[in-house]
Amino acid sequence: MRARTVTAVLAALLPGLIVVDFVNGALGQSLGLDKLPASPGELVRGVVFAIALALAFASWQRELRPMLLGFLAVALTLGPGFLRGLTSGGGLGEFDRMFKLLYGPVLVVFYARLFRRHGVELNTILQAEAVMGAIAGASIVMLQAVGVGRATYGQYSSAFAGLFIAQNDIGLTMSLTLFAATDRLASTRRLVWVLCCGLIMVGMLVLGTRTGTLGALAVPMAVFWLHRREFAMRSRLPAVIAMLLVLVGGLALAAMRQYQVITSEGYQERKYTSLFEGEMPRAVLLAGALKYVVTRPRSADVIGDGTVKFQQAVARALGMQQTRKEVELDWMDLFGGYGVIGLVGVYFYYLVFFWRCFRLRRMRVRGAMQLFLLMLGFFVLHATMAGHAMGSPLAAGAMAPVLAFLWLALTSERLVSVAAPADAGPPAGEPDDLLSPVG
Repeated sequence: MRARTVTAVLAALLPGLIVVDFVNGALGQSLGLDKLPASPGELVRGVVFAIALALAFASWQRELRPMLLGFLAVALTLGPGFLRGLTSGGGLGEFDRMFKLLYGPVLVVFYARLFRRHGVELNTILQAEAVMGAIAGASIVMLQAVGVGRATYGQYSSAFAGLFIAQNDIGLTMSLTLFAATDRLASTRRLVWVLCCGLIMVGMLVLGTRTGTLGALAVPMAVFWLHRREFAMRSRLPAVIAMLLVLVGGLALAAMRQYQVITSEGYQERKYTSLFEGEMPRAVLLAGALKYVVTRPRSADVIGDGTVKFQQAVARALGMQQTRKEVELDWMDLFGGYGVIGLVGVYFYYLVFFWRCFRLRRMRVRGAMQLFLLMLGFFVLHATMAGHAMGSPLAAGAMAPVLAFLWLALTSERLVSVAAPADAGPPAGEPDDLLSPVG
């Protein structure tokens, strides 16, 4: 019964919210609801946030206290910039940004409370993540086939995002779910995970963002590399060789196909050319932000201007017709809106989990540590180089159950390597990969 509760919650908050985003896009395009101050998708996540926040403050158990204090620390470091933004006329824009930045940390507390109360297998989390990505990928592929949806880069009629509105957020989220799906495939070699990986990868390639394209090709290779010792077992060699041939062949065909797509679309070709020449993806936006930052009062460097005022200043500095513009680099958006205090607070929160990953070495779970490091490293790197991570409820929400499991795994010491074969069972005298319920 307890396992079913956890599975149901994960299904609702991972695959379930992807379906909400899909419906949100459909309603926004057909009924014009995307012009409202808050979309249906944001309202649903607002309800999730409120429930998670209420439960978080009811969680003062010893194991959960550090995560709750971490959430409060993030909120406090963002507070001065938030208040300054409100006094500058930021209004709902300030509340919206604050909600998005706190969504991930509050869900970490919520999941940790759920896992501690009911117990959870790591495989259950990874499977929910994989299904989440497969649903997103399948929707993009099918809608492209029937010609319903929108171009990823509408002004250039380039690539295809289906009914998803935030293409960068969905691209990062699908990359994170591909880590989970590929790990399940490498551990079990079951057809269902082949299908999930295929749907996620094709969806990412059709999406056409740089993260989507490069992630679809690089993530499977990275995860399979983690499983290289398992693949060396003679009893599994024929199946492993067949699986690797399919993987390598599929990646080669996908790469060639994507190369044809990129070279046939002028905008895509220019975008990737600048990337391979070493140009920072958001260089123009960053230049506009720096042009403003060097002129603002030094007090704003400490506590920020508030999100709305900073985005308005960036748009003016770049001579844009729109009134507001994000830099789309999480560190710069945090520094602009919330100053050094907010930047350090949010980044430090996520960087602490790297330390937790390395502590897994003491528990002889090198595979788990490496998978967590890959996912967390990809998330933080994307935040730093392309944004749309720490302030994205979609991406931060996908990372939240993994981070909660990572923290509790060290507290309860009830975890084995996710790189171990799924049917091998734990070593003699060792517990399995279950976080047992407490109390």
